[in-house]
Amino acid sequence: MFKRVNLLKPRLVGKRYDDHALPLMILKDFSVFEEFVIDVAKWLYLQDNPSRMRAPKKFTDNIYLEITKIEKGSAQPIIDMHVHESSHDLVPALAEDYFMRARDSIISAIDAAANDENVIDHLPSHLLGYFDRFGRMLLDDERIEFSPENLDRKAPLNRSTRKKLIMLSKSDGLTDNISILGKVFGVDQINLTYDIQLTTGQKIMGRMSSFHVNDILHANNAYRDGGYVSIKGVGRFNRNDQLKEVIETDQITILTSTEVQVQLEELKNLRDFWLDGKGLAPCKSGLDWLISCFSNLYEDDLPQPYVYPTPEGGVQVEWSIGEQEISLEIDLKNHQGYWHYLDISSDSDYEERLDLDDEEKWAFVTSKLREAEGQEKNE
Repeated sequence: MFKRVNLLKPRLVGKRYDDHALPLMILKDFSVFEEFVIDVAKWLYLQDNPSRMRAPKKFTDNIYLEITKIEKGSAQPIIDMHVHESSHDLVPALAEDYFMRARDSIISAIDAAANDENVIDHLPSHLLGYFDRFGRMLLDDERIEFSPENLDRKAPLNRSTRKKLIMLSKSDGLTDNISILGKVFGVDQINLTYDIQLTTGQKIMGRMSSFHVNDILHANNAYRDGGYVSIKGVGRFNRNDQLKEVIETDQITILTSTEVQVQLEELKNLRDFWLDGKGLAPCKSGLDWLISCFSNLYEDDLPQPYVYPTPEGGVQVEWSIGEQEISLEIDLKNHQGYWHYLDISSDSDYEERLDLDDEEKWAFVTSKLREAEGQEKNE
């Protein structure tokens, strides 16, 4: 026999959850959450029973967590406990109670971090290390509300509260998802590691799986020709937010130095007064936003533009396609663009302001570039 008992009904808030669905990658976090609950439940049991060295045998063998439904309201997964019951076994009932208390302790710790209160009142520092793996898949504009029904204190876990919790643990840093650009200059096929020089000049080591070896070797061979590589995975940072190592390599893409993402990444090396003692450097967060836009919204087969910094701290992107000269001047702080199109043969031009947080405006950019390519072919 078994029964289901509701444990949690968190609410995920962010653009990815507007359609009331969960991306598969977020399930990694909920898998870690089950481990987290089990270890907190065992810790609570030992707090109540200081004479015991460990929790009872089979303490958690007959109970596990499952997502039984996803409700609307952004996306709200219903997380239940699946409890196997037996008339001669009291362990499941005991564990059920401690699972509930563990849930409450975790939520209280998150709520305390969100409100700058004492987190250690709710969880010890060694268990806070779970937040290094839990919440890693959240994007900058996302959060998980663990008490969504509480209008004043929703216990939100976002990138900020997650970092606070990790810094209170015994960890000497934290891990997080990364997307980096650089040049591979060394490969160790025996230990499955590689060395990469970032666009900032910093050199770090990366770890890879065997099925990434050929791509990494290709990137290494392209080093002297200026070949770049884009790597997505998981990085380890120190407490000063400096990337120290790539601990998981998920995706590898070979790039050339002329590709727009590489040009934008290299602008991060600019400093204020770069233009004859004048000129503001583009803000790094704005460049990260723009790199993400080009990575996700700019189609691969479109022509690669040239990128220039503007004295005001923005970026100008330019295309020359046949007789068409096209530019997009971008305000990195407000995410606004000024589009200008000039047909040299007819001296006709066209201007428009674009909200570049709107994906439809990137579709506009795509369509105009396609039109320009079509005109070039017909000339």
